[in-house]
Amino acid sequence: MASAASKSHPDISLYDHARSVAAIASCLHEADSAENPFLFIQGDISGIQSFLYKLASPAEEGGTKNMAKRLRGRSLFLVLLAEPVGRYYLCKLNLPPTNLLYCGGGHFSILAPHTNEVKTKLAKAEEKVNRWLVGQHQGELALVSAATPANKELLANFPCLMQQSGYNLGRAKRQKFYSVLEASLFELPDYEKSMSVCPVCQSDFVKGSGGTCPACKHHVEIGHRVVQARYLVRFEGAGVDGEFSQLGFAWKLAADWEEVI
Repeated sequence: MASAASKSHPDISLYDHARSVAAIASCLHEADSAENPFLFIQGDISGIQSFLYKLASPAEEGGTKNMAKRLRGRSLFLVLLAEPVGRYYLCKLNLPPTNLLYCGGGHFSILAPHTNEVKTKLAKAEEKVNRWLVGQHQGELALVSAATPANKELLANFPCLMQQSGYNLGRAKRQKFYSVLEASLFELPDYEKSMSVCPVCQSDFVKGSGGTCPACKHHVEIGHRVVQARYLVRFEGAGVDGEFSQLGFAWKLAADWEEVI
């Protein structure tokens, strides 16, 4: 029975109710397990605070130029990061948008059917995202996710489900980057010939690409553009160009509509 119809004064919006019912129905239709037909997936972007504030102090020479723009750009990058990751999970798990229950603040929650195929694809999706994060940010940011099996009774008792899921997510946080752990991650570059250290974030980068690393330079550009932008547009699909395009999504800032079309 529809939960919102069981009361004379429903305490949730019809939109949220319809989304939840659609997510539950899709899981019941696809699930292999009759005992626990649901997988409650929680994802967490770890390292946000240290990544945001890992900037040069005023006493460090050469690293404080464009500090406000860089901080603004990093903040926007982190605000937008969770959604393309969550939607990438939906794409890989073949789930509709209704199954993304929550997304924001570096976290996302997904309701998925309990099948062996979903669990296999879940592990591959986490590995893909973490390889991208390692390549882009040298391990400063990490994706941690955990899937908790649930039956109808546990799903109805959402605080208890969140408690169990939080315990599983906490265990996963102690094994960050486990899916991409390999010997090449520990190989040191030839600093003398090809590498330099960014004066802003202290990350290694290839010499000749400028005074700061490409990531810090890019965040300054975002921080500059966001002040003048009137539109924030999301693109999806293969071959898109923009922020997070490696995951099949892209965000673009535009000052006027002509830049979008």
